Amino acid sequence: MNRLARFGVIVALLVCSTGTQAATIDKKRASDLKAAFLAQLTGYTDWPKSADSAESTATPITIGVLGRDPNSVIGLIRKGIAAPGGLSAQGRRLQLMDLNTSAGVLDLSEQLQECEVLFLSEDAFVHWPALKPMVEAQPILTVGESDGFAERGGVVEFYPDPNVDRLVMRINLQALRLSGVVLSAKILSLSNVVILDADAEDL
Repeated sequence: MNRLARFGVIVALLVCSTGTQAATIDKKRASDLKAAFLAQLTGYTDWPKSADSAESTATPITIGVLGRDPNSVIGLIRKGIAAPGGLSAQGRRLQLMDLNTSAGVLDLSEQLQECEVLFLSEDAFVHWPALKPMVEAQPILTVGESDGFAERGGVVEFYPDPNVDRLVMRINLQALRLSGVVLSAKILSLSNVVILDADAEDL
């Protein structure tokens, strides 16, 4: 079992061990699931290759992080990366990059060029209107946890189902196509995935 699969199993066991019988998902459980889904997505994503940035096992998959991450989604992934052996997907190790906004969001373009994934925590959603033009045609898988993120041009949005104890992923296929990034049909066909803007067969 590879490191990413082990991480998914560990998080799944952690989630199941809470023993909650509540009809709606609690915040801690949602955070655990978001972390597991975010890490697992890197194993089912293909980024366009270019002559000057050929993918290899020596090239890490970089997850850019924007926001304070109050729900500890990134904190859980950070622990997995720091653990012996770290985390890897598709033979490439995962690494996090905390994006520096001290000079303003518009100065993030250089940092964003180093990211395969961009994760926006809830408090960073306010920056999305400025970020969207910078990333929407770039090979970056944008992932957020704010209501309306996918409807406003993000690729993947995590949200707790208000009726049952599970986490749902909204996926904006129009934004996905524009990025040039490809998500595996295994992800698109999951029962907890809601497709926005287009049919999966259009990919």
